[in-house]
Amino acid sequence: MSAFVNLTPHAVNIFQGRKVVVSYPSEGFVRVGQVVAPCGALVDDALNEVGLFTVRQGEVEGLPEPKPGTIYIVSRLTAQAVGGRDDVVFPLGEVRDENGRILGVTGFGCFPISDA
Repeated sequence: MSAFVNLTPHAVNIFQGRKVVVSYPSEGFVRVGQVVAPCGALVDDALNEVGLFTVRQGEVEGLPEPKPGTIYIVSRLTAQAVGGRDDVVFPLGEVRDENGRILGVTGFGCFPISDA
């Protein structure tokens, strides 16, 4: 058994069918920084010049070190950025209402741990 710590900015509701079976309240927030650098400009049909920037993934901020028996729920982007830590999962299988708003998910996803 594991303790789940939700480090997304909102509660994560787990659905089975149309019923919420468990809800993990937000306990903080982890984010992935970004590095932005100008790399030129684009010109549209009306000759308006619009800046163009490269964006690279920065450091993950706020993710605790692994703790035995603890699973951290983070965003998909954060999970991808940490390179497959086996204690990090992200919400997967969105359940939406009739207006398309996400109500919860059916489970969690993870990225494989690198063999390297």
